[in-house]
Amino acid sequence: MPWVERVLSKIITKNASSVCPVSTDLKNSMLKSGLKGSYEIIPNVVNTHLFKPAKKTTKKFTITHISNLEDQHKNISGMLRVAKQLESSIDSFQWNFIGGKKNRYKELIDELNFKKNTIHFMDQLSHKKIPKQLTQADVFVLFSNYENLPCVILEAFACGIPVISTHVGGIHEFFPKDSQKILGFLLNKITKINF
Repeated sequence: MPWVERVLSKIITKNASSVCPVSTDLKNSMLKSGLKGSYEIIPNVVNTHLFKPAKKTTKKFTITHISNLEDQHKNISGMLRVAKQLESSIDSFQWNFIGGKKNRYKELIDELNFKKNTIHFMDQLSHKKIPKQLTQADVFVLFSNYENLPCVILEAFACGIPVISTHVGGIHEFFPKDSQKILGFLLNKITKINF
């Protein structure tokens, strides 16, 4: 951040009646950056009238990822490499990447040369179309290199879909503890995932 923004941010947080980060991890990061203030954690919320369990109608094993598909943040290339490794253990699956076109990953996809399984890229969808994509998935995957508290993980949980995610940011704070093995797995925190 430019120094002017840093100074203004410190003044704003110090004088705000309340600063509301979505996770304790984000609060601690802000405090570490010198942004002192009165903090109250308010996590992201999910519309459970929209995001709810529904019967899966497709038979093919489906893995879904939803994001802006920025590799530096969301580690799309790492997921593509994992998809290639899964070819040797899962006979038939489809991995849906929702949020953009595959042209920026075309070279890597060509290099990986998928033989048995489908890698499908879809443009960004309206929020109302996301529940259908989640409920038709067998698992939601997020391999981010950094995060706070992604709404899409909470939306997957609301739809009853298991989640596999990297252990970064505040994700673990809202990951189900009692039924973690049923609803998802956190991978160890790593700076960059290379498979």
